[in-house]
Amino acid sequence: MAIQAALGADIAMALDQCIPPDGAGAQASAVAMERSLRWGERCRRVHRRPDQALFGIVQGGSELRLRRRSARATADQGFHGYAHGGLGLGEAPELRAELIAAAQAILPASRPRYLMGLGRPEDLVRAIESGVDLFDCVVPTRHGRHGVLFTQQGRLMIKNSRFERDHGPPDPACDCPLCTSHSRSYLRHLIRCGDALGHRLASLHNLRFYLRILERARAAIASGAFAPLREELIETSRRTLG
Repeated sequence: MAIQAALGADIAMALDQCIPPDGAGAQASAVAMERSLRWGERCRRVHRRPDQALFGIVQGGSELRLRRRSARATADQGFHGYAHGGLGLGEAPELRAELIAAAQAILPASRPRYLMGLGRPEDLVRAIESGVDLFDCVVPTRHGRHGVLFTQQGRLMIKNSRFERDHGPPDPACDCPLCTSHSRSYLRHLIRCGDALGHRLASLHNLRFYLRILERARAAIASGAFAPLREELIETSRRTLG
């Protein structure tokens, strides 16, 4: 906590014990959850910076009963925001959605709620539907470095030979620095050569794509049209170009 305070991050996270949701067992999940609650309370007591939000973390493995208990106890501790921890570690998407929804029903809707370590575009829209506000994940930048771009038409595998002489923008619907100034063929050349500029441009594009998902989700929620957007993004995420 002292390190997070010294860094001056906008959001500090309470300490927690993260265990895989599958295969850990109810007893191990309960032990880790109780330890996370004790650590969370200690972190809350020593937190001093008024300009820094402190988030508690819900644990409980794959046990719905423990997730609900953890959410209730973490909410009672009174954090500025709340996070779902220990997910995105190999569990089935259906189980993950159930665990998130169970905790979301208990965590205060007046405070930001954060899904840690996820995810792919389809993970984001499913979590948004449950009321999640914040996300973090290596997927957009890691995929970008490996030549995989998220676009409005589907995932673009830029290293494939079909794009060697393709002078169109990677995503015609995108306004990022890559798509407004460079072609698919140029990006393919950079990525295949291992040029850091290619990694940077592809990462910037994917981050812009993710930001647009959240912008579109916000507008769709406001207009009452979130369900069609969810289905569109899930369908697009299944499509591969090249």
